[in-house]
Amino acid sequence: MKQTPRPVPRDIEQNITNEPAIIEKEEATIRSLDESFAAASIELNDSGWDSRAYSIQDGRYYVKFPRTEKFRQRYAYQVAALEAARDLQTPVRVPILKWKGDHNEYIGYEAVSGDILEELMPTLGVDQKRDIGAKLGLFLKEFHKLQIDDVRPMGIDEEIAQIQRWYDNGRPVIKSHLTTQELAKLDLMVAEVWPMRLRDLGATLTVCHGDLHTENIVYASGQLGIIDFGDACKADHSKDFADIADPIILAAALDAYDSDDDALREKIILRADMIEVITTSAKLYKFGDQASSKNISKIRESLERY
Repeated sequence: MKQTPRPVPRDIEQNITNEPAIIEKEEATIRSLDESFAAASIELNDSGWDSRAYSIQDGRYYVKFPRTEKFRQRYAYQVAALEAARDLQTPVRVPILKWKGDHNEYIGYEAVSGDILEELMPTLGVDQKRDIGAKLGLFLKEFHKLQIDDVRPMGIDEEIAQIQRWYDNGRPVIKSHLTTQELAKLDLMVAEVWPMRLRDLGATLTVCHGDLHTENIVYASGQLGIIDFGDACKADHSKDFADIADPIILAAALDAYDSDDDALREKIILRADMIEVITTSAKLYKFGDQASSKNISKIRESLERY
């Protein structure tokens, strides 16, 4: 599975370490998990936001160790989601959980092979996109029916708090990219308009992947896989559609999901706008003034809808 390394956020830089004793201990733990790992190649990827990730046997397996206590606790969401999704009868593959340490001190899984969908998007034809969307929709239709207790709640109040927190973090830099009038409108969107619309539309709470976009989907030879269940949560079902930006894939996913609910589509548009603001704010907060013109353009497009 090919993955693009992400830049390291400023707020976790202090947690990233190549201290030999830590790496040596973690590699010893990995080699103890399976006898075939005794002489296997182990490669450390130390650039992740929440974990040190080790690739074993050229990416066939991955074992992750959390950087902080907060991230260790959040492993429970991923473990619960992967265990529940494992037996779903859908055309989508998910990582197979193989190992977990006491109190989730580490987790290990057999990876889903394929290329990151984001990197393939320019090469895909309409039929391929429809196939991808249909498979996503069928997966979500079954995944959203699961009953999982060990995932974090993400009700409307939590969602509002999340967007407002990230917006507050990124606003000092966002304002340098917008006019005074645009910034005032965006302030109003985040503080009043979006919270009001979320509450008016209500919530159909289901188990959600929580971060379902093209960088967390892999594709190869018609086979589709979903990775990175670390943000699994109980949220409105529109959350898992809101980050599917390609209109052909989204339309096919909704058709396969078998929903003619107009409110669902309205929620998807609303949450897609919110995600753009959260994503841009988070990037600015974590990585400094690196907002792309594409991000800012999308925010402007969102403002025009209200």
